[in-house]
Amino acid sequence: MSRLRFAFRNPEETMRKLLLPLSCVLAVAAAGCETGGDDPDAGTDAGPMLDDAGTDAGTDAGPPPVDAGPIVCDEPGSTLGESCFLDGDCNDGCFCNGLENCVEGTCVAGGDACDDEIECTTDSCDEDADECTNEADDSVCTGGGTCTEAFCSTVTGCTLRPISCDDDDSCTVDSCDPDEGCQHELRDLDGDGFADGRCEGGTDCNDDPATGFLVNPDATEICGNGRDDDCNRLSDISDPVCAPGNDTCGEAEMLAGPGTVSWNTSTLEDNLTTSCEGSLDSGPDAVFAFQLIERRDVRASVLLSGTDNAIEIRPLSGCDDSSQAIVCDDDFSGMPTVTARGLEPGDYAIVVNTEDPTSFDLRLEFLPSVVTGPVDYDVCDADTPDVSAGGTYRGAFDTLGDDYPTISCNSTSSGRTDGVYRLSLLTDQAVTLDGQAFTDIGTTSDLAVAIVTDCADTASTVACSLGSTLSVPTLPAGDYFVVVEPSSTSAVSYELDVALSAPTPPTPYDTCATAMDVTDTTATVDLSTLTNTGGLGCGGDVAPYRDAFFSVTLTETRDVEVTTTVGSVHLMSFATTCGEASTETLCRAGTPGITETFTALPAGTYTIGVAVPADTGTFDVTTTTSIP
Repeated sequence: MSRLRFAFRNPEETMRKLLLPLSCVLAVAAAGCETGGDDPDAGTDAGPMLDDAGTDAGTDAGPPPVDAGPIVCDEPGSTLGESCFLDGDCNDGCFCNGLENCVEGTCVAGGDACDDEIECTTDSCDEDADECTNEADDSVCTGGGTCTEAFCSTVTGCTLRPISCDDDDSCTVDSCDPDEGCQHELRDLDGDGFADGRCEGGTDCNDDPATGFLVNPDATEICGNGRDDDCNRLSDISDPVCAPGNDTCGEAEMLAGPGTVSWNTSTLEDNLTTSCEGSLDSGPDAVFAFQLIERRDVRASVLLSGTDNAIEIRPLSGCDDSSQAIVCDDDFSGMPTVTARGLEPGDYAIVVNTEDPTSFDLRLEFLPSVVTGPVDYDVCDADTPDVSAGGTYRGAFDTLGDDYPTISCNSTSSGRTDGVYRLSLLTDQAVTLDGQAFTDIGTTSDLAVAIVTDCADTASTVACSLGSTLSVPTLPAGDYFVVVEPSSTSAVSYELDVALSAPTPPTPYDTCATAMDVTDTTATVDLSTLTNTGGLGCGGDVAPYRDAFFSVTLTETRDVEVTTTVGSVHLMSFATTCGEASTETLCRAGTPGITETFTALPAGTYTIGVAVPADTGTFDVTTTTSIP
């Protein structure tokens, strides 16, 4: 592509233009200076123009100057040697050979357009783009030393810079020695003279720059500070230098209070036998002591899996006598736990026996005592505690007996220890009972709760619930008992919340007392308005079931067809007396609906019960009577 540049290429014409203002100055002042134009009245003739010799050059200035137009870079240097007045007269239209100059009336070559005067760069030019390129060439530069190198800078030329010793390894600190060259030392962030043990070849188990300088292979193990000071992978009591000495009752390690301590039996002997060891008749034991300043429940656990270990709590005064054991557990899974209920203030011992010398954690917990006084909530009698004032009541199943039949809504098929409370109402009340059972390690399980009039007769059950809140909107004035039972054999204690309030009118069809008459009609029931008031003879007395009751009244012998339309599994019963399972002539499950016909029923009132395991939606109950 040819390059175009613009210039005047007629030196004489260029000079005339430059001298024109001077001729105007020399003209007759009164006449003014004629610069041309078409207006004949623009001024008088400035007079003849003189040539170089002073002679009359005539009054005609000649045709106007002609612009030479663009100059094409077809022949670099084509103007060299030509006559000129200005540098522009010498322009050959090319970029890469620089700008030509007018020197003493003759065009001479310009300098290298792309020469950056840097000795270590290679200069090149792009004529089409009018661009220069100056590429650095490090090989041209010499010098440097062990820790420096020469390189070419496009600004300063050959220059020295430090060499890079980076080995891309985060475990090394890189540097350069003038005599040895690049050095790569293992990092030691805490400056204790030992390289980080996380790096290959390092031995420091803690290289933390804030605290790690206290920990290294040359440090002394400090017992009880929770650190492996000497980096032997053993900390505190696990380190032989901190070997425990609580081998006998006289050397019992006094615990500061609740918490977890790390221990081991690697240097201890078998001096004691726990009351529950069973087949475990050997193995080292450790003795601890703690003090209670108030009545508390105490839980102690050995946190160690995979071996046969035992733990026992005794009075410290009888530490050497296993017959004085308060609680003991021998756990073949390796993690025994004991809970001592209602320990009185005093000093106690914990004996831990391990099958083999080993490290373990001992956890000690002080819990609110669920046994707050004499065990007088074991049987239904005049001394049974009254909960009519409401509140929270706690009890321990392992201090109770199985005195009464399993309450009606408990899912267990075998007996359970039971706790009982008196509920004496002077007026009708709304009663809400909410309970939870606890295992020995603190997990929860369902609590069965029932309101009865006779603890020994499950038929006297007024309401019952397993694992959900038991709510009775209106409980008539009278004397009742509240019975609680665990649903799991692992439950050892419970908590029962009792709340009483003004009675609320029962929702129609929610109780036997408010059963809705559906004789020869259909009733639609909203499940969200129902509660669980005890279910039916064939079930429905546990969450999430809700129950409803309906009545059919006959004035003469009739056949009765009953249809429940629920859309899912549910229970339906037909009885002569609402709430008494012994009077039910039918009680069964069905899905999505149940239809039953009862023939030749004598005059009277009959009850239909429906229990549905849901709390939203609706269902229908329809009855049709006919002559037999």
